[in-house]
Amino acid sequence: MDHLAILQNPWYNFVKNGTKPIESRASLKRYAPYPRTPKTFRLFANDTIYFKKPGAPTISLKAMADRVEYYEGHWAFEMLSEYRRQICIDEVYLESKREVQYLTLIWLSHVEQIPPVPFRKHDQRAWICDFDFYHAAHAEA
Repeated sequence: MDHLAILQNPWYNFVKNGTKPIESRASLKRYAPYPRTPKTFRLFANDTIYFKKPGAPTISLKAMADRVEYYEGHWAFEMLSEYRRQICIDEVYLESKREVQYLTLIWLSHVEQIPPVPFRKHDQRAWICDFDFYHAAHAEA
């Protein structure tokens, strides 16, 4: 399955240059890619994740999810804290997430730049599950 993740700098560049081996999504509610219910997983190992900067007109980076873990309740903050160096977050950012209830950790592999693909996103979602990259790549052509 393909996914589209919106990722701001500096984290976009950290993924691109390999200094950020783990992507994280932390929230107060069950936002994607966190499962809506315990039996509806949205993201699996070997899924492809395309990365796009907010407001950027193109997608030009992709990676594979090597491993995916989900946490909730107090474990969400505990695991965010434990992996903060690999996620590339500082103490100030970590403290701002103290009330987090849901956490997805994604170990990334096979990170590579791809030829830019025009794509305009028209909503506020930071993660799109079941993203149709092939359609997106050919829709603007």
